[in-house]
Amino acid sequence: LSRRVFLGYPLICYGTSAERAWKQALAAAVIMEYLAYHAELEPGACYLAGLLHSIGRYPIARLMGRVKPTLVCSPDLTPAESARWEREQVGIDYARAGCSLLRMWNFAEEVSEPVGNHLHPFLSPRHRKPACLLNIAVTMIPVLVDDGDEQVAFASIPAGILNTAGIDIDTLASCTQPAKAWLNATNNILEHDLVTA
Repeated sequence: LSRRVFLGYPLICYGTSAERAWKQALAAAVIMEYLAYHAELEPGACYLAGLLHSIGRYPIARLMGRVKPTLVCSPDLTPAESARWEREQVGIDYARAGCSLLRMWNFAEEVSEPVGNHLHPFLSPRHRKPACLLNIAVTMIPVLVDDGDEQVAFASIPAGILNTAGIDIDTLASCTQPAKAWLNATNNILEHDLVTA
């Protein structure tokens, strides 16, 4: 999967840039991979689910560009709030749209199902554990990308989701720091690649 997928389509209706969307996708992928080892899940599938968790925003953005080109949602919305806004505007949210795309592209169910259900992971019929892990990873994106408050993020994750994912707050904290360090270390590389893409 190329970074160009993220750069090729504007996310105007989300009030965000292609670069920011790429960094958020990469942040989810990296923390998912770190957490997967502790959750006893396949790291590669978890990395892919993290990387592709918001891929459904791209067809929604293209549709919004045609039918409601001046409408922009707040970039400060939580993923659940953003999904609610999407359903109000176009009848589907980014998670479900992403799941449909990944199935159409023949991604494994262990990737597509968590993407489709990460906003409501207990609805996941076969891959509930990775869906819960992805829910956690998405919650951690502001911490990883924007230096958000770790403790606030930790407190917002329901105990049931942590338990089902098979991790605890101490494990999450131990994975957050190296993931953040890795992302910070690659910032210069990413910025160079984005400029030359």
